[in-house]
Amino acid sequence: MSNRRVKSLAYDDDDDLEYDDEYDDGYGEGQNEISADDKEQLRLGTIKVKQTLGNTYQVPDADIHDALWNYYYDIGKTVTYIKSKQTRRKRY
Repeated sequence: MSNRRVKSLAYDDDDDLEYDDEYDDGYGEGQNEISADDKEQLRLGTIKVKQTLGNTYQVPDADIHDALWNYYYDIGKTVTYIKSKQTRRKRY
């Protein structure tokens, strides 16, 4: 067993803890907003994915958007993911 001492890191209201405005990185702000370029890439990507999948797969646009976003607009990876996801659903 160790006999190490631990320094208390508690602070009082008298301690000077200021918020540093220069360090504000904007994290957490506008998380649900996407740029116009991203919207256009999602629109074009959705069209290409639907063309590639054909009438065999009926996939909601939201699922295609999520996959496109996850795979950085890579059409091939998105199509592969959606096909594998649909195949898994059919098995069960």
